[in-house]
Amino acid sequence: MADSDRPETVVDEATRATECVESAARFLATDGVDRLARAVAGAVRDGDDDTVRRGRESLSALRAFESALDGRVTDDDGVVGSDAGRPRTDPSAEHSEHSGHLEHAPDHFHPARGTVLGGDGKRGDR
Repeated sequence: MADSDRPETVVDEATRATECVESAARFLATDGVDRLARAVAGAVRDGDDDTVRRGRESLSALRAFESALDGRVTDDDGVVGSDAGRPRTDPSAEHSEHSGHLEHAPDHFHPARGTVLGGDGKRGDR
C-alpha cells in the first residue's frame, strides 16, 4: 500500500480539506469522499480509533458540503430539501398593512432598545 493510500494519510488530507471551501471542493472533485470512506473502513479494520473518529467527522462534513453544492441542504433535524436549514417563521405572525413586513419574526434579530454603543474614548467595560 502506498503511503498516500494509508487510512491515516487520507484522513489527514480530508481533515485539512474541511478547513477551506476551495480545498473541500478540490477534495470532492478527486473522488475524495469515496477514498475517505475506504480509509475509514481501513482504519476500522486496523483498530485505529482516532483515525476512525477523525475520518467520520470529515466524511460527515464533506458529505454535507457535497449535498449543499448539489442543492440538497440538510438541517440539524436531518431534513433534506430546498427548505431545510432555513429559518421557520411563526405562522401567527401578522403582516403590517403599511410596510408589508412581518411585525413578528422569531428567527430574526431585533434592535435592542436602550443599548448604548460606546463612542471614542469610552471604556468598553461600562
